[in-house]
Amino acid sequence: MVTTAGTHNEHLRELRALRERKGRRRLARYLLEGPTLLTEALESGVRIETLALSEEAYDRHRALAEWSERNGAAVYVVEERVLAGLADTATPQGIVASAVERLFSLPEVLDAGGPTLVLAGIGDPGNAGTLLRSAEAFGAGGACFVDDAVDALSPKVVRAAMGALFRVPIARGSGEDLARLAQERARAIVVADLEGEPCDRFEFPADFLLVIGHERHGPAAWLERADARVRIPQQGRVESLNAAMAGSILLYEAARKRP
Repeated sequence: MVTTAGTHNEHLRELRALRERKGRRRLARYLLEGPTLLTEALESGVRIETLALSEEAYDRHRALAEWSERNGAAVYVVEERVLAGLADTATPQGIVASAVERLFSLPEVLDAGGPTLVLAGIGDPGNAGTLLRSAEAFGAGGACFVDDAVDALSPKVVRAAMGALFRVPIARGSGEDLARLAQERARAIVVADLEGEPCDRFEFPADFLLVIGHERHGPAAWLERADARVRIPQQGRVESLNAAMAGSILLYEAARKRP
């Protein structure tokens, strides 16, 4: 049943809390905004717990609200000012929802097969979201957020990933634990580094960890653990590519060379 609700509704208070990391961790939920992301989440089997819509959005997206309700979501129609207080964006699209966290363990992601993308200390949510899109596009088995990387479920990462976050297995943990697990599984660690071997000449292993950091050189701790270092050949005077672009190119190159 669709309900009209105000600012003091308990479910809406929880939606507001999801804008902050501590709220997401406490509730094991994260925030979605807009009809496109909500549709992708439902199509991917993500469990939606609460859905809030403005009156205008409810009129335009009634079928989406009914779909969410059939899947167990509590659906609320709220005033525009209330919705603006729930949204993370300055210009909300009339739809804000909470999704149940669906994270994997580090071993589960490693055992998924294929390349494992490692986001080591990457703090920019736009870069992180773009890397998740590339991970899906180029067949990575999963992604691990380690070494104080941005929260994988922050609203900005969710938006930048454009639905890939719902389909790429994601884990968070410590780089040390991940490196130990990789060694136990005989998984090669390949680090993106400006002093590495050119990627067009590098033979990527079948299953490996591709470590992307936020610096020109690979993260120091991962360079010590690396079985190989790889770089992207460049022309001109560009010093280095950003993490999202570099990681995307390397994921593509690895996919291109897979038999």
